[in-house]
Amino acid sequence: MFRAILDGPQTRFPELADSFLKRGNQHAALHCYDHYFEHLPPLLGDDIEKITFYLRQFSDYVHMLRDFIFLDEPARNPRTCKLFGIRDGEEKGMIVLSKPNILYLTSFPPEKNLDSKGNFVVSQEHFLTALQHCLKTRLLDRVTRENDTCHQALHKPLCVHHVIFKNCNSSPCDFSHISLDSVWFQHWVQAHLLQIDIYNNILGIQYPREFRAQQRFV
Repeated sequence: MFRAILDGPQTRFPELADSFLKRGNQHAALHCYDHYFEHLPPLLGDDIEKITFYLRQFSDYVHMLRDFIFLDEPARNPRTCKLFGIRDGEEKGMIVLSKPNILYLTSFPPEKNLDSKGNFVVSQEHFLTALQHCLKTRLLDRVTRENDTCHQALHKPLCVHHVIFKNCNSSPCDFSHISLDSVWFQHWVQAHLLQIDIYNNILGIQYPREFRAQQRFV
């Protein structure tokens, strides 16, 4: 995994993530997906099957990221400890963050307490606040950017001439050339349902008051 991060092409990360998931190594899979989706690939194109496959991968990533946000006692969870390189400090109630770590790069003020090895030492309360802020910000950023990209891909107008006559006289043509068969329609429906599921993961974070007000309890 680390060799792929340093030297390998970005396209290898989904394959590595899938391999880790099959072995139950969720924190490593999330690490791979996080690097892969740091720069969202363009989805503009006519291949709805590839778009649907991409959305499944992104949906897996979003669900894993959201799970980490709402973990019970994340400071004591093995997955959090491995993903962020944290451990208990020498003093009770303190957390040590090993370098490098995205939490202290994004969530902590310049004045930080350091141990003898140069690692950051913070209270559990400060760590939980930083973790929530870091992951929620990351989730909102990735999903909103992906939603804009996906909106462009799924709403590209069809070439009516190609739909009716199976050919097009325009070169180049600014519209989509696709075959409206049952396979295309199935992938088209799946893509929209996946996008709804993906965006639903940030509603409670993006609009917390409105989300709580609309909750219904049986």
